[in-house]
Amino acid sequence: MSRFNIPIITQRASGITGSAPGKSRPDCITSIFAKGDTCVKTVSLRDAIIMRVQGKSEQEIREVIEDSIGNAEVTLPGLGVLFEIIWSHSQPDIQQQLVTTLHGQLPQEAGATEA
Repeated sequence: MSRFNIPIITQRASGITGSAPGKSRPDCITSIFAKGDTCVKTVSLRDAIIMRVQGKSEQEIREVIEDSIGNAEVTLPGLGVLFEIIWSHSQPDIQQQLVTTLHGQLPQEAGATEA
């Protein structure tokens, strides 16, 4: 499976001291570059998606999901990451319910799609 990395640029919080430019700094977790007050760190696509919904209310997460469904294919990896979280934290009976729902909604013939 391929891993996509996304550069994240953040400003250092005031009052935090770091090491010399280009050196690893404790305030730049997984930092690959540090210069002055700017940290550049690389995170996986999965981590970037999680960061996008982290700290949001349940209603805001619902809106993210609903906005992604039926939208451009670029949103599919995000939905996959969210589904992975749901799946890995669900009881077996809930997992079976998800599988049954999905199976019931898939076309029965190859190449057939719902209009």
